[in-house]
Amino acid sequence: MLFRSIPNGRISISRWRRPDVVILGKTKIGEALVIVLELKGYSDSWKYKPLKSDFDIRVERNGDSRDLLHPCDQASSYASDYLEITDQLGLPEDYLYFDAVAFLQNCKKLSGDKKSVLFAPKFRKLIADVPLYIGSDASKRRLAQYLHHSFEDRDGGDVYQKFCEFQNEAMTRMKIRS
Repeated sequence: MLFRSIPNGRISISRWRRPDVVILGKTKIGEALVIVLELKGYSDSWKYKPLKSDFDIRVERNGDSRDLLHPCDQASSYASDYLEITDQLGLPEDYLYFDAVAFLQNCKKLSGDKKSVLFAPKFRKLIADVPLYIGSDASKRRLAQYLHHSFEDRDGGDVYQKFCEFQNEAMTRMKIRS
């Protein structure tokens, strides 16, 4: 569950949002790292169209059309929310480090409108900061390499404990039960 801060410094829920996956562990230098992994079931058969706003795309499937955040922007927003909560809770900046990636598991190839929209020039910096992976074997290997290089090979149980305490403290301050 993610929370947003409001101007008076209190934590509040802007909406119920949950990242699809959080991967917890320690970096090679021992820092507690949380990687937000945004999963998208975008299909190779869907249509993709650019929108004028900075991070929006239009996805069309079976005659239905939806305007959505770019998957990398959505993953980034979850990680940013966690950073904001860390600040709101008064935790040290290095309490937990956050990173984000997006994975389009049902997309096996990028071509045509999908490639031109998802990798449009306006998204170049976003994708450089928040990597985008697809379901092809080569891209899945790159995602696995990214995760392997991000984490140490040892147990991250204490990072899990820190993350749970972090979430619980935010919920306690808001007087919310999960």
